[in-house]
Amino acid sequence: MQKHRELTEKRIAQVRAAIWQFVFKGQVPLKASYFKTAEPVSFAEAKGRKYRAIKPGTSWGKGFDCAWFKLSGKVPASMRDQEVVALIN
Repeated sequence: MQKHRELTEKRIAQVRAAIWQFVFKGQVPLKASYFKTAEPVSFAEAKGRKYRAIKPGTSWGKGFDCAWFKLSGKVPASMRDQEVVALIN
């Protein structure tokens, strides 16, 4: 067992955050919206539903609830002709 587990975990998190900035440059926030149901629904049905805005960290349902999410954003002109990925964590 490690002698200073909490300190070690804190340091790992700090290094990870520092590296993260170099790997994922030019991060732009996405807008998110969702709707939830008690049971799964098809994509065709999901397209016609009304979605509500949701912010990171917000609880959207209980243990076995289902949900569809819409994510949108704008790629900055400075990133034109570059490989762009969505980082959903």
